[in-house]
Amino acid sequence: METYLGEDTLLVVMAAMFVIFVAIRAWHHGALEMVWTLLSWAGGASTAALAFRHGPELLMTFGGTEFDAGQKMIASFLFSIGTFAAVRGLIIWLIRRVFGPESQLGGWMYGGTGSILSLLPSLTFLILISLLIRGTGTMFELASIDRMSAAGSLAERSKSAGAPGPTKWRNGLEALPGLAAVLDTFDPVATPARRNLAAIVLASHSENMRVHLRSSPITELAAKHPITLELVDHSPDLTELISGTKGEFKYYRLLRHPKLNQALADTELRNSLAQMDVADEIRALVTGRSTPPRKKWLEKIFS
Repeated sequence: METYLGEDTLLVVMAAMFVIFVAIRAWHHGALEMVWTLLSWAGGASTAALAFRHGPELLMTFGGTEFDAGQKMIASFLFSIGTFAAVRGLIIWLIRRVFGPESQLGGWMYGGTGSILSLLPSLTFLILISLLIRGTGTMFELASIDRMSAAGSLAERSKSAGAPGPTKWRNGLEALPGLAAVLDTFDPVATPARRNLAAIVLASHSENMRVHLRSSPITELAAKHPITLELVDHSPDLTELISGTKGEFKYYRLLRHPKLNQALADTELRNSLAQMDVADEIRALVTGRSTPPRKKWLEKIFS
């Protein structure tokens, strides 16, 4: 039963039930509201982000207006809010005009075509939930590594050596065929290369773990890379972030730190990091037992 009823299988069952439920609802009640909700929020949010970043600069360039830092921030918020409301309203109006109940194409929103169109918002929602599961599992994993690194004895480290529950769900999610590659396209926080680099930097502030990571044949290339050595040995801001207790969202700030962004721009280092699981290596150090490679979902079923 373990072969079939792991986290990965449960995720597939729940996702399939959700998609079927939404498709049946769209068959009977139409997919119009789902479609305009998705497209209006996506279009409004995208243009609002552009307006927040570039609106004040355009006004200063073409309007001859000067802003100080505070005024620029206020202008950015006003631009983004106004743009979001305008674009979202325009998209809703267009979709209702073209696919509304009284339009010639309104019938497409019901029956079989409505069920097919409902796949777009369903899959979008599932991708967002998958990103949330992935990010949450990564935060719990880094917290576990942090506790193991800070523990004074082997017995204390062993208490935190097990993979946290949210991390198991993340691993089950990534075991589904092709899904990890899809999530990598949208994920700004918990891609394998990013979380592995964060784990190396985090664990390397423990001398014992630093020596192990730099000598292990699996992690040696990444842990001894000049860029990684710079992050670990010559970055006081990262040291302060990792060793300090002040401030919230410590692991998120580590994952999104500008120096990690710069480090991941190196193709050699990024590719090396993407091929390993640093958390498993650290657990092997603490427990003395290597973690067997995780099989993909279809491999488990047909093996």
